[in-house]
Amino acid sequence: MKRKRLRLGGDRASEGTAVAQHVIDSSIGRDLNQIFNVNQILLGPKSSPKQIVVGEVPGAASAFVYRETFDHLSAALDEHQVAVVCALTGMRGVGKTQLAAAYARAKIASGCGVVGWIKADTEDDLLAGLGRLAAALDVADPDGDPRGTARLLTEELSTRKGDALLVLDNATDPSWILPYLPATGARVVITSTERSFTLLGEPVDVSSYLRSESTGYLRARTKLDDDPGADTVADELGDLPLALAAAAATIECRGLGYRSYLDLLGDGTVTKLMPYRDGQIYPRSTTAALVLNFKTVAGDDPEAAGSRVLGVVAMMAAEGVPRSYLHALDGFDADTVETALEQCVAGSVLTWSHNRDAVIMHRLMARVVREQSRVDEYFHQIATDAMNLTNSKQITRAEGWDRREEAVLRASQLEAIWQALSDDGPK
Repeated sequence: MKRKRLRLGGDRASEGTAVAQHVIDSSIGRDLNQIFNVNQILLGPKSSPKQIVVGEVPGAASAFVYRETFDHLSAALDEHQVAVVCALTGMRGVGKTQLAAAYARAKIASGCGVVGWIKADTEDDLLAGLGRLAAALDVADPDGDPRGTARLLTEELSTRKGDALLVLDNATDPSWILPYLPATGARVVITSTERSFTLLGEPVDVSSYLRSESTGYLRARTKLDDDPGADTVADELGDLPLALAAAAATIECRGLGYRSYLDLLGDGTVTKLMPYRDGQIYPRSTTAALVLNFKTVAGDDPEAAGSRVLGVVAMMAAEGVPRSYLHALDGFDADTVETALEQCVAGSVLTWSHNRDAVIMHRLMARVVREQSRVDEYFHQIATDAMNLTNSKQITRAEGWDRREEAVLRASQLEAIWQALSDDGPK
């Protein structure tokens, strides 16, 4: 089947307008309100006594580095209701989400009765995630009111017997979170770059790796016996975990030594600084490391499976894209998509969710992929791919009840695409 293509051009605003108009003209736009207004859309059957896990908890990263901050987080939640995992520098990529995910995975493994992993970038994301958890616990508002559902969930988690954990990832506004924090009962982990969240709970500060952690990680990933070289790379990348993961994957995939990698990193043609947002300018070395990682895995052909898969994931929801969802990528069969996913995970551009049913891309890497697609003039392709995938998941009013979770997922993915088209949405 010939792949549908949007004809986009000009500046970002016109590109966003063109794709938004495509949405409005499609069945997605026509039935979006249906998705949100189908009465009781988030309601589900009675929950079983089995463990309930809702949301895409990230899986362990390759060569995961055990950090003392994990013990700090555990201790904080032993003593306090809420723990706030916050970056000391305000910069992404220091490992906040991985730390929270490690704690969530440990709770799942220990048999914690309820674990909810909620994306909290926007108020809509927060309410949608809380709604999914409420549906799983059979406490959703019978009239389908998102805020009413969130309040009922808060009451349930405050009074529920047994162990429960709620993770609110990448929170951006304390006023959205505060009304839905359980007063007692469930433990809550909030990850954020905003220091204002530390007023809501016990702070657990996360910064870059210690130098010994950085060099140990590089040795484990690259298998290179060159401690001085590892030290130089770690210094160049500021011991930032995300950048080090990208560097290790590039070194491993290309069979480089540390010196050769640093030469590539210093190549002025590799990249330019990403746009200045929210008071953050990422060092050129960080951006260059992510771009090199992306290009190593995706290759130079924007039509190749790996490049197309990464472009789509970069446009879609940060909490994860189901692997089965990606099987509908136009022009490739499911086996080809699966091979591409395995290569992207092996190359550290994507990670699996804890149960391997979805793939997750770090928000900063997603920004790099989108920015690079604009520089290389194929942004229209990844936007079209993302829209066509979402369009393939149409849900009629008659199907709304039976496919309610798919409806919520589709709405979440659609919102993410719109945000990505709006100058990268939430920062």
